[in-house]
Amino acid sequence: RSFVVVSATSGTTNQLIKIFQNPNDATQEFKLLKERHLKIGRSERLNSILSDLEKTIATLFPANDEKLDTLLAFGERLSAELFSNVLRQKGAKVSTLDARNFVKTNSRFGKAEVQIEAMLKECASLQGHIKNTQDIFVTEGFIGSDLEGRTTTLGRGGSDYSAALFAECLKTEKVEIWTDVAGIYS
Repeated sequence: RSFVVVSATSGTTNQLIKIFQNPNDATQEFKLLKERHLKIGRSERLNSILSDLEKTIATLFPANDEKLDTLLAFGERLSAELFSNVLRQKGAKVSTLDARNFVKTNSRFGKAEVQIEAMLKECASLQGHIKNTQDIFVTEGFIGSDLEGRTTTLGRGGSDYSAALFAECLKTEKVEIWTDVAGIYS
């Protein structure tokens, strides 16, 4: 059984930060981001996430850290949907999970700290579901939610951390981290 934790596609987080920092360019940047993701894949769910992103951008200003976390989470949400679609096209049975339902954090937007006991509790029911299916599970890294349900982010590099957290909570045998880098690192 596989449990996959994805990051945003290359450049997406930086593009979302640019939207946040430059309200005058937000519409054009959203258009570019949307086009890039629709070139990768299409689905009703992807269109829904893009629509939600557009609505979020429209209400982003005046901006604050909580709104930034909500905005940045879209990168991983889009990526999880794209990756799930590819697997389905290859004939795999896929369950896409919203990490915010499992990764519970404090309310420190931008660099939230995981509340391990709360995450263990949320993941307990997931363990049984994973054992009783052949599905490939896909979820987002980097994002979670506080105990009030507000979207939080774990800070840069949070996807690898998320993968390790899910591995621990789900008692997996191993974790593999695949990273998009130039060249080979050891």
